[in-house]
Amino acid sequence: MPIFQINQLPTIPQAPADADVLAIEVNGITYKVSKQALAAAIAANITPSDIGALPSTTTYVSGVKGNSESTYRNGQVNITSDNIGALPLSGGTMTGDIDMGQSGATNAAKRIQWTTADGTVFEIRPYNNLFQIVRTPTDDLASNVLGVSSDGSISMANRGSWRMAMGIQSGAFTVASTSGGTYTDTNVTFPATFASVPIVVVGFRTASTAAAFGHCSCAVVSGSITTTGCTIRFYNGDTSPRIPEITWVAIGG
Repeated sequence: MPIFQINQLPTIPQAPADADVLAIEVNGITYKVSKQALAAAIAANITPSDIGALPSTTTYVSGVKGNSESTYRNGQVNITSDNIGALPLSGGTMTGDIDMGQSGATNAAKRIQWTTADGTVFEIRPYNNLFQIVRTPTDDLASNVLGVSSDGSISMANRGSWRMAMGIQSGAFTVASTSGGTYTDTNVTFPATFASVPIVVVGFRTASTAAAFGHCSCAVVSGSITTTGCTIRFYNGDTSPRIPEITWVAIGG
C-alpha cells in the first residue's frame, strides 16, 4: 500500500455524513477526506505525485541555522551576518588577515575604496611592486597620494602638504639691493602656523663665481622666530651692492 500525504481535498459534490469522513492531521493541520474517495484512490493505485502530495520518503527542509548558530530554527527565518559568521556592511571587527592575492599590473578588483564627504574617492591597492593610496578619477602612478615600494622608498603627489603635515616648511626670497658694508632684514611668514616655535636654517642660492661673495653671510635674527614667521638678516661684507637669493627651512611641531 503506498504511503502519501494529502495537501488538498478533492472536490466533493455533496458533503458526506460524518461517519463517512476521515480526519487526517498533517504538520499540525487537520484535513477531512471522504472515506469513499480515499478507498477509490487506493484501489486505483494513485501515487502522491498524482495528487500533488509529498511522498513520505521525500527530503525537505526541516530547519535553518547559520554557521555560527548551534540550533536550527523553523518558520520564517531571518539570517543575519552574525548568524553565518560574516561581517556586516558597516561596522564589525576583523579577527584575521585579508589575502588579496599576488600583485598585478593594475589590480582593479583588489582594492579598498572609500568616499569622503565632498565626493572625493580614495583607494588603497597594490600596483606592481608598489602599495598605493590613490585619489580618483586621477589614477596614474605620478599622481599617487602616497606610494610605498618594496624597497621602502616613498612617492607622493603633493609633497608640500606632506612636509607641512610632518612639521617641515620651506621657502626662498630675493633680498633687496644691499650696499657694501651694510645689512638688510627681511621678514618671512610661514605658510602655516606651527604648534610650537620651530628651528630655522638659512642659506644662499647663487650662481655667482666672484670670490668677494664669500664676504657675504645670512642668519636668523636672534629672538625673531615665532610660530608664524621670523626675520632673516643679510650681511654684505663686499664693497659692491649685492642682491642675493636666500632659502630657508623651518622644522617644528
